Amino acid sequence: MDVPAFDDESGPVLIVTGKVHGPLSDLDTVFQDTPLAEQLPDEVKDWRYQSGTMGGQLTLNIPLKKGEGTPMVIVDAAVADGQVENSERNLLLTEVQAPVYFHLRNGLQMSQLSASTLGGKVTGKWATEAGKSTLALNGTVPVKSLRQWLGFEWLAPASGSLPMDLTIQVPWQGTPFGLHATSSLKGVTVEAPAPLGKSASQSRTLTLDLTDNGQRLALQYGDTVRGAFALGETVRGDLRLGGGTLRLPASGVDVHGRLARASVEPWIDFVSNQLVPAMEANTSGGGDQGDQQGGLNKVNVQVATLDLFGVDVPKASLSVLPSGNGWDLALSSPSVAGSMTIPGGFSARGRRHWICPSRG
Repeated sequence: MDVPAFDDESGPVLIVTGKVHGPLSDLDTVFQDTPLAEQLPDEVKDWRYQSGTMGGQLTLNIPLKKGEGTPMVIVDAAVADGQVENSERNLLLTEVQAPVYFHLRNGLQMSQLSASTLGGKVTGKWATEAGKSTLALNGTVPVKSLRQWLGFEWLAPASGSLPMDLTIQVPWQGTPFGLHATSSLKGVTVEAPAPLGKSASQSRTLTLDLTDNGQRLALQYGDTVRGAFALGETVRGDLRLGGGTLRLPASGVDVHGRLARASVEPWIDFVSNQLVPAMEANTSGGGDQGDQQGGLNKVNVQVATLDLFGVDVPKASLSVLPSGNGWDLALSSPSVAGSMTIPGGFSARGRRHWICPSRG
């Protein structure tokens, strides 16, 4: 501990240096319950150090003259078996092992880290440079855990263990929150009609990007699906099969595009048993207008060859529109057309009856 010589203008500065070894929660106390808390960005204070141990070097530089100078803290330590939580991001890291270097002005550095999170094991690093603070993780987590963390119930058709590379841009010195995730989906089963579905043994690239401080989502699933979404109290989005320009609707979610081939029967099962319940789950609790504001607006897919219960129908258009508490499903083509209603809560089983005009 030292108070170096000073002039009357700058005032005295208390410098404390020493080796530290003890509970990781002591670092939480330094960041939360001392005058240094006023100097830390909110996102840094959102990370709470709950348990584990740390050992290393601590340096504190504290101006003693009121209104003069800026406090400084430097931590150079190793963390073992740490538990760190960010309740704002709903993210808990346990079994954290990492060398940690924190400088109040230059940010956080972890050259390597290992931890458990979202039900899986991850490794990675945390780097702060050029005004950006980035947490990069890679590992495998259960799809269900990731879906619940993101709050995307429409990912319900996917199950299994997800290999992922995850990069989180942590807000620092004015930079916004952002997330970039990629996966080969090897080990993930997608229970959906062709061409969406896949087995666990197949690989297909999935890319997710959260930008605009977590308010915009872009996704790409192989060469088949692209999507753009505006997130908030309600969800607006455009999900496109195949090529074309993505356009956000004023409200709700649109699904449209083109397929070379598709079968009606599995698509009826998928829409009624999986897609519609998932979209309704994402908008539940939003009041009487929740479905109109954030649910599924429509599905409109053009199919070059449609398998209509064993009959090939060329140049077909398949659409789904909300109707009261249910859904209207319609088919049109040069040779056949028809429609059916899927009541709310209906589970597609047994025989399907289409009302179709007779062919001359």
